[in-house]
Amino acid sequence: MRALVDQYRSSPVLVLGGKYDPVPVFRAYGFEHVLRVEDVHAAHPLVHPDLPAPSRSAAPTPVRAVVVASDPLHWFRDLQILCDILGSDGRDIENSIDMQKVPIYIAAGDLLFQGAFPAPRFGMGAFRICLESLYKARFGRELKVNLFGKPHPIAFDFARQHLESRRRAKIKRFYMIGDNIASDIDGAHRAGPDWYSILVRTGVYRDGPHTADFLCEDIVEAWEHIQHREKLL
Repeated sequence: MRALVDQYRSSPVLVLGGKYDPVPVFRAYGFEHVLRVEDVHAAHPLVHPDLPAPSRSAAPTPVRAVVVASDPLHWFRDLQILCDILGSDGRDIENSIDMQKVPIYIAAGDLLFQGAFPAPRFGMGAFRICLESLYKARFGRELKVNLFGKPHPIAFDFARQHLESRRRAKIKRFYMIGDNIASDIDGAHRAGPDWYSILVRTGVYRDGPHTADFLCEDIVEAWEHIQHREKLL
């Protein structure tokens, strides 16, 4: 997300998060005008009829861009507000226009993740699918979404650049260890031949076909495999 700072440093950016407030993080990145979805709700108290608006008053603020930083908690309200903003010019959210003018960036596209519950849970990818479906049903056009997280190469390129900058040298091989074929393993394959993928059974993946370079039970076995492969033992 730091890559967006130069483009939106002083512009109003709406950031959606979950149980953790993303605003301090984005301000630390360098964004100077960060809005929460509650700010939009306060400025438009009738935007969602079933969830009371924040008690504070707020003046409507134009939204230049939207960033979904983590899983929102109030999907119904947030989906409604995002459709209003993304279907408008970002200034007058009560009226739609015939093109998408406000860009949206989503930090991760994982449909599923593994939490404490035995079965996989819906992740930010599920929120994106809902948003895209509602936007198309409402406005009759596809929503253009900019994805930043796995499996998209930008996430792996950032990791490569960061590690090589710390090492101050080129690295000939990278290892991606993950439990999700759609994001971790496919992402490693898309990142290039210098990425080696290791699939573990401790999360989303349990059994069945896979495209990983190596399959193992857990992170301990994955680390042992890497040490043997790199002749570190």
